[in-house]
Amino acid sequence: MQSFLCKATCIHSCFSGETPLDFVMNHFVVADRQRVCLNACVGFFLVLCNGVTSSAAPPTTTLRQAIPLETQLRDADPLYLAEQSRLRGDARRGALVFYKSAANCVSCHGDDSNTSPLGPPIAQLGKDLTDEYLVDALLRPSKHIREGYETYSVLTVDGEVFKGMLVKQDDAAITMRLGQTPEKDFTLSRDEIEVMKKDEQSMMPAGLMKSIKTQREFLDLLRYLMSVVRGGKSAEEELRPSPEQLLVRDDSINLDHAGIIRSLRSRDVNEGESLFRGDCANCHGMDGKQPALPTARAFSSQELKFGADPYKMFMTLTKGNGLMGPMTYLTPHQRYQVVHYIRETLMKDQNPGYEPVSDAYLDSLPKGTEDGKRFEIQQRDFGLALGSQLRRDYPSVLTLPLGELTVSYNLHAMDLADVWAGGFLDLSETQHQRPRGEGTANPDGMTVAGLAAWHWGHDGELDYSREGCLPRGPLPAKWMDYHGYYALDDEVVLSYQIDGREVLERAVAIDSRTLSHELWIGPGDSLVLSVGKGPAEANDWKVDQETGLASLQGSDAQNHSFAAASVAGKSHDVSWELASEQRLKLTIPADRSARSLRVTVGVGDADQELAAFKALSKNTLKEPVADLSSLIERPSSKPAPQRWPGEITTVGTLGLEQDGYALDTLTRPDSTPWNTWFRTTALDFFDDGRMAIATHGGDVWIVSGIDETLDELRWKRYAAGLYEPFGVKVVDGDVFVTCKDRLVRLHDRDWNGEADFYESFNADTDVSTNFHAFNFDLQTDSEGNFYYAKSGHGADFALPGAVWRVSKDGKEREVVCTGFRTPNGLGTLPGGRITVSDNQGQWTPASKVSIAKPGTFHGWVPTYSIPDKWEPDGGKIDIKKVVAPETFEQPLVWMPQAFDNSSGGQIWVEDDRFGPLSNHLLHTSFGKGWMSMMMIQEVGETAQAAIVKLPFDFSTGIMRGRVNPHDGQVYATGLQGWNGGGRFGLDDGGVQRLRYTGTPPKMITDARVVAGGLELDLNFPVNAESVLEGDAVSIVQWDYLWSRAYGSDQYIPGTAESDDPKIGTETLVPQSVQVNAVPGEPGSSRLRLNLPTLGPVDQLQLQLRIQADDGEAFDEEVYWTIHVVPSSDPR
Repeated sequence: MQSFLCKATCIHSCFSGETPLDFVMNHFVVADRQRVCLNACVGFFLVLCNGVTSSAAPPTTTLRQAIPLETQLRDADPLYLAEQSRLRGDARRGALVFYKSAANCVSCHGDDSNTSPLGPPIAQLGKDLTDEYLVDALLRPSKHIREGYETYSVLTVDGEVFKGMLVKQDDAAITMRLGQTPEKDFTLSRDEIEVMKKDEQSMMPAGLMKSIKTQREFLDLLRYLMSVVRGGKSAEEELRPSPEQLLVRDDSINLDHAGIIRSLRSRDVNEGESLFRGDCANCHGMDGKQPALPTARAFSSQELKFGADPYKMFMTLTKGNGLMGPMTYLTPHQRYQVVHYIRETLMKDQNPGYEPVSDAYLDSLPKGTEDGKRFEIQQRDFGLALGSQLRRDYPSVLTLPLGELTVSYNLHAMDLADVWAGGFLDLSETQHQRPRGEGTANPDGMTVAGLAAWHWGHDGELDYSREGCLPRGPLPAKWMDYHGYYALDDEVVLSYQIDGREVLERAVAIDSRTLSHELWIGPGDSLVLSVGKGPAEANDWKVDQETGLASLQGSDAQNHSFAAASVAGKSHDVSWELASEQRLKLTIPADRSARSLRVTVGVGDADQELAAFKALSKNTLKEPVADLSSLIERPSSKPAPQRWPGEITTVGTLGLEQDGYALDTLTRPDSTPWNTWFRTTALDFFDDGRMAIATHGGDVWIVSGIDETLDELRWKRYAAGLYEPFGVKVVDGDVFVTCKDRLVRLHDRDWNGEADFYESFNADTDVSTNFHAFNFDLQTDSEGNFYYAKSGHGADFALPGAVWRVSKDGKEREVVCTGFRTPNGLGTLPGGRITVSDNQGQWTPASKVSIAKPGTFHGWVPTYSIPDKWEPDGGKIDIKKVVAPETFEQPLVWMPQAFDNSSGGQIWVEDDRFGPLSNHLLHTSFGKGWMSMMMIQEVGETAQAAIVKLPFDFSTGIMRGRVNPHDGQVYATGLQGWNGGGRFGLDDGGVQRLRYTGTPPKMITDARVVAGGLELDLNFPVNAESVLEGDAVSIVQWDYLWSRAYGSDQYIPGTAESDDPKIGTETLVPQSVQVNAVPGEPGSSRLRLNLPTLGPVDQLQLQLRIQADDGEAFDEEVYWTIHVVPSSDPR
């Protein structure tokens, strides 16, 4: 027996009175590699070498990964997949997968009009094939190789190897169809053949279904296959996509090919690699050396059949060739990125066909002007009005299309920001058209300046002092208070207050130069209003006392331009005045009762136009003015006709996971009559299980039919036109939404299933025009207060990012805490404490989750800007003089980039129906599309946490999650857009359910720092022998450096802020490991890792590679942030 040195004191649960040395000698056998094994004891104890080493590499990936879809499909019962295909699959959608997906099935299995050289036509397979056979044909193609389509390998006497199908043979020669050149048969004489062998592998690669991205696509493809096999040629003809559906648009025309190629840099290599791995590697292989598909080229060595220069490779991707389908779902620029990656990484210095790009080559390419990033503008329905910024002039406007005119109201003053004739809004550079959308909403037409001068005055003055007013927020409530707007049929009625008087307003476009404002004005003091503006040189001011018409016209013979206005309705005692800057000023006297007015404003260039306006005004005097207060009080017993009638039905898919948790998908509508872009952002639930879900484009939809099966989801459009809704909360049946400029409460006053009053519940006081100046999430505490978070990065915000609290009634707001870069998500802990996340960037060394303690500062400092886009406090803060505080509030947990590069919100779950993840805080990752479980530990007044990633790849970046009170499961949603460096292949939106299957998964249930070490609780008995393996426990730790730099390197603990900072990580080796059962929890285990040198550290990574008693491997990774090591264990 070898001796070993141990500094640890052995703590165990035997009651024999043995000394620690006696215990080791009596109960352990020392093995050759200084391991100790359990002979017999209630507890288990492992003595390891004590030590610390440095400079281990930081993590680049996570230990546990989601099970790939193709693996899940292969593991599933084929009969179950066939059943699900009949229930959820759609043969017409499946036909598009067959003809147009990256799997390119039609190239090998086409019909008579597209005869395939490598696979049998589907319609001729025979009706007697079983469901199991057809599932195997997709997932296990070599299990049943059809006669005549076997694969042969031939070795020639010269040492060459050929692989393909045997077309014919005789005593003299054989004819083969090679995978690389299927369109041309290849003949070898018998004398040339050394060996010929029939292979057991099909020409169809086993992994081809990896190119299928979703279970739905697989079920659709299988449904198509089943339909055509059973229905033969007639079914094939019926299901064949239309020519329009199969049309490949040539977007290579007018491209500046040379300019695109010249512009490619290392970043494009990285982008190209991501695209390659998601779309190309399934056939060509990850390394370019060993293609998975026999017909695919090995980029490192083989000649490229259709050309190896960038342009020819690009055209192959654009139009397809041979058995490869076109990849026009990528932009031309993205296709060039793929080509760039292949050439510079997989071909250069390896493939003889690689040639560097020369100026002469670039000069020879087709000429053009476009950069390959252009996309087709989509026409969308935004409802009656759209909230947005306007140019970079107005951060909060509501724009109404009125036919020949479009009007845009500045919601911070209830003045008109602009009026124009032509189109609606140019949204081509915004989130309504582009995934990132960094631009602003701009007028799509010519401004009608005279009509855009509709501005309220205050305290009797049009030119009131704005001293002390918010620079990017609403006017003081004593002057203006915007209540919201009513959606009445096809019109909008605005509701607000001016100088204490209630106002309802409806704008109506008479023609492209005439605008009518219908007003209902409640009792109160006198008001002044600029209704329009005359030409700069006009000097002929007239007021017709009889008709109430005022006009300002040029008197020069060459200039008869004018602006004119008239008042109809209860117009007694109103008066006109020509104010400065050529404004037509209307004074409305004080009233003890309400009055209704119609103010009509027109502009023109000629006398006849003024005469026509006067005639119009005279006629309007005879027309009754609508009482808007009566219109908005529509009886609830008479629901209005729906603006968006009907529901859209989709069929969801159930996750294939059988144990633990399954990830189900609530399928979004493929299309809507309003061309909705379902970039989902936030969700919440009604008490009956219906879901309210928002989109980045401003919609809120109500989804019903959410049950165990998800086989009939009904989507109803509820609201539209909201300004970037990034938070949703249902309170007492009302839907509250966090928008970029305010919290909005949506009312369905007549119960017709659509919102008809968009209430401004609480207006944000500092709104920026820049795209990245987001308002995030919406949570409530136990008292009913609302919370949302606000960006510092990218915003003109005067504060460095903040969490806001809004009172239950919406009347008060206050800052809770500050110092956030991009806090894309909140959570609510038991007792009402709010959590908040932030993502790596300047002054944020890593992504993190914190508790939003009142009055705390969380680290982001406004020391940089992008002039003309955003500057702290609109440029009033001199960023060169900003001094960072000495410290900041430490988070619950830091997370490295490999774990979470951009954080979402948190979900506290306390519903036992959710299984062992209940009573934990779940964290979401926007960048990775992952969900994690946090384990929070309170040590005195300090909170710290460990976090474990759940093994699921959600379909999109997760921003929000909620528990559905109807079933107790967790639902998550989000989008992909501005997430650089995240997980590749995330969808532009999505909704999924994490569902407990009823079978507990093996998992860590709690983790804590204890005196001198770490402690983990697991819900299964651990195999004692497995803990003794050399790699069973791995611990690495490091610190981050808080600085103005983007993110942080990893530093040896304790050195980051020293005079001698050391980049690297530190490895900890437990001195001993103790294993016991968790008290009161039979069948569980508690691992105690004794680490006498353990101290506070920003990031500790623990990896376990152990086994359960049943022999199943258990690999898990825990990230910790340790602020305090307790001096003693809790009792």
